[in-house]
Amino acid sequence: MVNSRFKFRAWEKNLKEIIPVYNIDFEKRMINTDLAWRTFDEVELMQFTGLYDKHHKPIYEGDILRHPPKNEWEEKNFVAFEVFYHDNNNADNHVGFQMNRLHFHGAYAGYYMTEKFLPRYTEGMIVIGNVFENPELVAKKE
Repeated sequence: MVNSRFKFRAWEKNLKEIIPVYNIDFEKRMINTDLAWRTFDEVELMQFTGLYDKHHKPIYEGDILRHPPKNEWEEKNFVAFEVFYHDNNNADNHVGFQMNRLHFHGAYAGYYMTEKFLPRYTEGMIVIGNVFENPELVAKKE
């Protein structure tokens, strides 16, 4: 039986696409996909967070979330939340998955209250991409 709590997918650096991960060999530093074995150097692993978005889509490390637009203005003007794993203490001593890397799009600028990475917040948001397939969502604006 597969433990769905510990699921991974991977960004395949050469193919430039997301691939499924079926097995991980930490001693050999390799993953098994539907096509072949890959070394850790060939991929970026993304762990399932255990949470889902509004459409029950699994949320993985590296995903980009946003609140669903309520009108035409919000289609283009929004805050994107990047999901990442934080393994060091920060101001609130929180270790684990977070989404407090904010990326402002359109007319949104300045102060925005961050959301906690909890089901009551993520279940109202939608996954709009990830940092690998959609780098424009996290690109630094000049």
